[in-house]
Amino acid sequence: MSTLKHLRERIRSIQSTQKITAAMKMVAAARLRRAQETSGAFQEYAKGMAGLLPKLMTQDLCLDDWLADDVRLLRGGEGPPLFLVISTERGLCGGYNTNLMKFLRSHVAKSLDFRLAIIGRKGKNLIDSVWKDKVLPLSWAEDTSYASSVQLAQQLQEWLNQKVIGSVQCLHYGYKNVLTQQLRLTSLVPFSCESRDDQGIDCLVEPSLNVLLPQLLQDCLKAQVHKIILEGATCEQAARMTAMDSATRNARDILQRLQSTYNQTRQSQITNQLIEIISAAQAV
Repeated sequence: MSTLKHLRERIRSIQSTQKITAAMKMVAAARLRRAQETSGAFQEYAKGMAGLLPKLMTQDLCLDDWLADDVRLLRGGEGPPLFLVISTERGLCGGYNTNLMKFLRSHVAKSLDFRLAIIGRKGKNLIDSVWKDKVLPLSWAEDTSYASSVQLAQQLQEWLNQKVIGSVQCLHYGYKNVLTQQLRLTSLVPFSCESRDDQGIDCLVEPSLNVLLPQLLQDCLKAQVHKIILEGATCEQAARMTAMDSATRNARDILQRLQSTYNQTRQSQITNQLIEIISAAQAV
């Protein structure tokens, strides 16, 4: 009977785990829906901001009137590149953070000198020990509010102005659908002008372009940072929901196998007991 008792304990344990993973899947699905709504509401603003700057940059610019800090924001500065990594605070989201660190290693291998800034406790735990001296201290409120994104963008600008870093590359996930999150490397500084068909269209600017553009660059950096943070939160919940769904399905398969083994073992023991009773009766 000890074998049956052991099987019953395993079945109860896995049933309990299955209930937990199913509940976590439902929680992640609810959080995913809220994250999608928040990210989707901000997407249009960020796209509009990113689409406006390439049009303005095709016009005549006089950088002689710009401050040195604004020029660094436009073209980059002197110093090593910074890799800003957007990881998660919590686990149980499959290979989300592990794949992110692999993606990071493949890119920093091409850089002789670089700096790291990591958002998320899981990313900090997975960082290689040889990179500890390259990690810059980052003050992060651990939320997805716009105020936190503005604070992060301002800190990036301070590092640029102090020549601690020369450029900013962000490693993050891009949301495609619930089952697919794509790893991306986005250039925040210098601003990356993607090719557009309407870049040659002149825009009427008031006040002058050289006065307006530096402020727009700062606003665009804040918008892009916030967009990436919101998209990362959406990808995290999607990955966690998928991982919990997979765990629930695996628990169900294990339960089916254990239940079958339990029934076979129980039937075998009952058969052996019947044989012993019949043999004893025939001996009498």
